Amino acid sequence: MVDGSSGNVSEMDVWQIVLLSALLAPGWAKLLAMGLNWVHGCPWPPIILWSTRKLNDVLVFLLPILHAAWLWNGGEITSPLWLLVATLSAIGSIVLIRDAWRYQFPVVPDWEVDKQVEIRTWPDGHPARQVGRGHGSKLARFPFNEQYSLSIVRREWVLDELPPDFGELTITHFSDAHFRGAVTRAWYEEVLQEAADFRSDLVVFTGDLLDDEHLLEWVPATFGRLHARLGCYFLLGNHDRPFDVAVIRQSLERLGWQDAAGRGVILHDGPRQIFLAGTEVPWMGEHPSQLSATKASLRVLLSHTPDNVEWSIEHGFDVVLAGHTHGGQIRLPILGPVYSPSRYGVRYSAGIFDVSGVKMHVSFGLSGREPLRINCRPEITQIVLRPRQTVPPSA
Repeated sequence: MVDGSSGNVSEMDVWQIVLLSALLAPGWAKLLAMGLNWVHGCPWPPIILWSTRKLNDVLVFLLPILHAAWLWNGGEITSPLWLLVATLSAIGSIVLIRDAWRYQFPVVPDWEVDKQVEIRTWPDGHPARQVGRGHGSKLARFPFNEQYSLSIVRREWVLDELPPDFGELTITHFSDAHFRGAVTRAWYEEVLQEAADFRSDLVVFTGDLLDDEHLLEWVPATFGRLHARLGCYFLLGNHDRPFDVAVIRQSLERLGWQDAAGRGVILHDGPRQIFLAGTEVPWMGEHPSQLSATKASLRVLLSHTPDNVEWSIEHGFDVVLAGHTHGGQIRLPILGPVYSPSRYGVRYSAGIFDVSGVKMHVSFGLSGREPLRINCRPEITQIVLRPRQTVPPSA
């Protein structure tokens, strides 16, 4: 690679070095993101999570630079070390292409028969558009940030599992509030009033309420707006774990919310029975053990993370409602999300999925530790469930 007569790198070699390093970089970055996603899907201590994030940030840029420097100084691309790195990067590139294909051409299961989306924004000067003084306030002002908008989604599902006389069941699902301060209480009040306006039969929140324990005082003005005929149920998440979770649970329960973590309940609704269970595994508690709801027409699992979908399959659930991944928070053109804290990477970053017959909805969430959303609006969702075959009206 080096001109022996002058000791200088030729012009052709410079372009070869640039090209090889550029080809190496995307696959290498994807490989690192896969590792980081897996780590953040596990219950590691905060210091390990912080360290892996910082290491990832360094290695994403460092390896292509080292690769270029190696070649510049006469290193051979046939060296065993660089052949290994190139192979790993090639694997990362294949996964990158696969995930981009899934993002561009998502499979819509036949059990979702309708989806309606309304985009909610607030005018300039409205309190819901104001940026608070909490952590991330500068980031919240980033151009094109969609954190202060909202997707109001209504999905209609038809389920073969439901008996023809089941009728219609409506569920409001939202997740990942992340009270921290840059996103003001006024924004959450507006958003959760929109959720209350669904007037669903059942309301569920799937975890990560706080990033600042002092903002627990926001709960009455926000979560207190929600009521439902069959009840409001909640989970906590990994961001709640560092705080006094007993106090957090009590603050929600005082408002009439019911803790679904680690237990199962049967909701009696006229002639039909609905089994509802919740899990905060792997961060807190255990999976629910009360699973013998043999007479239930519908079995629903609330899970903070979509990673528990395999457990739900093993235990015969029909529907899983999850959060935690925030849709990736930043969705790149063509490529889609890169970071999603899950053992499955970006596979279940947000949306609906049919996993071995289980119908799973993963919420985009309301906010995140960092108040930045690009091509990834916060979301509240109403899911309408009804049987595929219905009892015909009497003559």
